[in-house]
Amino acid sequence: MIFKKSEIDRIKEEYGYDDDTAEDFLKELDRWSNLSPEEREDEMNESVLDIIVDVDYDDIPEGCKACGGPWPDCETSCALFD
Repeated sequence: MIFKKSEIDRIKEEYGYDDDTAEDFLKELDRWSNLSPEEREDEMNESVLDIIVDVDYDDIPEGCKACGGPWPDCETSCALFD
């Protein structure tokens, strides 16, 4: 798939991506938009399982363990990391 330069530039500016990452982002967005609701749900469940498997629970700060939030994805919105 070929994306317009303006689309790539918008993604680069909005998220701070380089050319390749912006194009990969748009490819994944396009792929995701063509999935059925069931396929999307399956992929989301697989992604969550991948995250759970990849996390070393010994490295999670105590306050985060007690909170139960989606560590480390919650760091940008959590008062503990201000």
